[in-house]
Amino acid sequence: MPFDVEIFVEPTYIRALLKGTRVQAGDVEVSKKVLSKISAASEENGLDDLLVIADLVGRKNLTATFQLISNPESLGWKTSYRVALVDTDITADEFHAFTQLVASNRGLQLHVFKEEALAIEWLMSK
Repeated sequence: MPFDVEIFVEPTYIRALLKGTRVQAGDVEVSKKVLSKISAASEENGLDDLLVIADLVGRKNLTATFQLISNPESLGWKTSYRVALVDTDITADEFHAFTQLVASNRGLQLHVFKEEALAIEWLMSK
């Protein structure tokens, strides 16, 4: 598996920590399973706010990102989710803009952050 996931239930959101290697086009199905676990934790706990921390190494892949975000229903993700994605790679602003655009076009409220504190602040700002 390209990365591992640890899921924590916080009082008002699900916190998922992804560690490992970035997803490449051939790893999309494996990644869908991991992202589906996050969705299952959301459903089990009745929480629609998700904090996803991507502590990943390797080259970013637009194709894999598009494949993952293009069909959120296949991940069990609902449009009621508010997703704060923290990417520890702070050099990828254009990639993050693409990620947010694709998510928005699919009806997801997803914002990418460089710092966890800012991501949590956004989640709490409803």
